[in-house]
Amino acid sequence: LGGTGRLVFTRAEMDAVDLKAEAATKAAQEGVGPRALLSLVDFWLLFLALMVSMGAGVTLVNNLSQVVAAFPVLAPTAGAVSHSLLKLLSCANTLGRLASGLLSDRLAARMSRVTF
Repeated sequence: LGGTGRLVFTRAEMDAVDLKAEAATKAAQEGVGPRALLSLVDFWLLFLALMVSMGAGVTLVNNLSQVVAAFPVLAPTAGAVSHSLLKLLSCANTLGRLASGLLSDRLAARMSRVTF
């Protein structure tokens, strides 16, 4: 509770925490509109993280053949290797997306969306 380091709390302190959690849960269930969403810091942080990570992934997929050709050991067979690596990357990308969705659903069943 607020970084006090105490292990024992009064009932009033615990009730105050419960009220804050209930208010946050209610706000999350009601949702926000598009206009209000643009004013939230959480939205912009999530947006920035997604744009950076998706941009890195798209850049890698688009330039995979040049990356393989630049690696001296694989240069003679760059065409075949880049094709195989692109297939492997696509499969890993698909499996990663499925696994992260499954993990998200499993964790959301154990904790509230606000905590998640």
